[in-house]
Amino acid sequence: MRDKLYFLFLSFVLFCFSCSANEEKQILSALERDTIITPNFNVSGFYENDSGIYFYGLEYDTIYLYKENTEGHFEFDSYIQLPQQYTLNEDIFDIKQLVFINMDSIIIFHQNNIALFSTKQDSILKIFYHSRYFERYDFIARGSTFLRWNKHRKTLPIIIFQIDYDKRTWRVDTEFLAEFSFEKDTFSIFPVKYPYYPYNTSMIDYYSKNDALFAFNGDTFVCGFQITPITYLYNAASGHIDSLYLQNSMYVPLPEPDTARVREISYINYMHEVSLEHNFYSAIVYDEYNQVYYRFFSKAMPRRNAEGLLNTLEDKEFGLTVLDKNLKIIGDVS
Repeated sequence: MRDKLYFLFLSFVLFCFSCSANEEKQILSALERDTIITPNFNVSGFYENDSGIYFYGLEYDTIYLYKENTEGHFEFDSYIQLPQQYTLNEDIFDIKQLVFINMDSIIIFHQNNIALFSTKQDSILKIFYHSRYFERYDFIARGSTFLRWNKHRKTLPIIIFQIDYDKRTWRVDTEFLAEFSFEKDTFSIFPVKYPYYPYNTSMIDYYSKNDALFAFNGDTFVCGFQITPITYLYNAASGHIDSLYLQNSMYVPLPEPDTARVREISYINYMHEVSLEHNFYSAIVYDEYNQVYYRFFSKAMPRRNAEGLLNTLEDKEFGLTVLDKNLKIIGDVS
């Protein structure tokens, strides 16, 4: 029998209005908890078309889809099996993400390759291996961002980075965003680089919390990071880059790494404490219907709860900052 996974779906209702240009905008919002009953796998993304909204996830070689019903809840809709042409030759446990172009075409983002899967033909139409393009980059990953197809540019934007293995840190001053085109069989690396952060160069640092985050609206990419309000606005058509400092009302800078505490409790436990007791940005999403951006953050919480028990990262609550299409902060929802 299938296990039940209770998935938290946040739905937001946004109403922005003002009586005159000089008055502040007001925001009304609602956060609702929804439940999806799924097999025992992680819901890995969503896809929207004219027929509705779908959540999907992968269990071994099968993609399960859950569709929004008339009551606004999500129910099992259908499943798609990956072709044996792919599963017999690739380790499916190294599949990192699935990206729907449409119901007929799905991108398989694998640790070693990117494949274009035709559900109509039940076959892999194209497959490209990362090493052909990224000799000077050590790794390709999604970071903390769910990959989505950019239908305007007909490309797949992805996060890239380099690691300094001696210092266990990000290599500073390197590009972090690229896009892949199946039509051109090429990667294009955007000229946006990780910002300088004083703790990136220390042996005990926050390297595992420095993921790049991004959202896009056509040619425009909004790029942020987990540990700093620094935000880049990049136009891929014109090549223009703006740097912004978008600090929400709950932001508190991270403290300088406590090397004595690290020696006392280990690096992993120290990072757990820091992650628990501080805010971190976790995602940027563009809402094309309301023409606003949502910047999600995990809220700080005490090390112990009211009963004196240790809190865990699973106990953390999320909030979001709402920004208009020009990246002016409208307000926080928490």
